[in-house]
Amino acid sequence: MQLVMRQLINFGHNAIVVVVVVLYFSPVVHLNQLLIIPGLLIVIGNLSWIILLIAMLGSRFRDFEQIIGAVMPLMFFLSPVIYRPSQLGIAQQIVWFNPFSYFITLIRDPILGNVPPLFVYQVSLLALLIGTVFTVYQFGKHRKHISFWI
Repeated sequence: MQLVMRQLINFGHNAIVVVVVVLYFSPVVHLNQLLIIPGLLIVIGNLSWIILLIAMLGSRFRDFEQIIGAVMPLMFFLSPVIYRPSQLGIAQQIVWFNPFSYFITLIRDPILGNVPPLFVYQVSLLALLIGTVFTVYQFGKHRKHISFWI
């Protein structure tokens, strides 16, 4: 939770700059852009259980840090960060196998004034529910062992 709070504080400091720029230039704001708020809440909830699960796995398996370090650059190029899924043509369905694609879409589409597809909300909320239940169960089951793993 310390990591989540640290990143939220960092996000809050950066958001102040965005708000000042928006107030200065006063662009047209669409109602669709208000979907950023529920999108952010869903992403924060998902990242919270993911961080806890990775922390437990990292305390149990020492090499997990190197695995994460090797997988993250690959996930960056497979995630639609520098491209949109629609630019892939026939292969655009492959993007949705990457869970980070849903998180990016929840934030990027409302910023651009678009409504994210309904299946993005459904998959993200389902991941939030299942992931939270699984992680809390595993944390409760292994809470006593974590201090020995470290």
